[in-house]
Amino acid sequence: TAPDEITDIIRRSTTLRVGVYGEEYPYVVPVSFGFEIRDGKPVFYFHGAKIGCKLDLLGKDGRVCAESDIFLGVTPTQRGITTLYESFIAFGRAAVVTERDERVKGLRLITERVWEYPVERCAGFEKTCVVRITVTEITAKRNLAGDNVIVPAAPGWKRP
Repeated sequence: TAPDEITDIIRRSTTLRVGVYGEEYPYVVPVSFGFEIRDGKPVFYFHGAKIGCKLDLLGKDGRVCAESDIFLGVTPTQRGITTLYESFIAFGRAAVVTERDERVKGLRLITERVWEYPVERCAGFEKTCVVRITVTEITAKRNLAGDNVIVPAAPGWKRP
């Protein structure tokens, strides 16, 4: 997938799932995120509390995998149905951002996806941890085939 297409998928994604090395098992956590393109690759930012499992694990090993997907529906095929989707998966290194200007920048990239908010004046700013993921490798995949898209209404939905 071309870089501009990957950027488009990232832009339309709503949640980033970040996988880190856990003690016994992989640890995956969904996060709100922001991003920018730097040297042709995305740099992701996410935020959270300054203490917790995620930060403990990142402190031991900053290698991460990040994923997001966009469910578009399902469509009939000759053999049944297929899911229509777009997704990306990225590998890189995560690091806690300590410099104030970059913390503000990361939080702005996160919040501007939803609303304008003066993050530097936020009462919780000093209690918030900002993490940067520097991507080393990224790929994307999509299945957009089909004109007869069916989107299930809700969990538990059954065909009439």
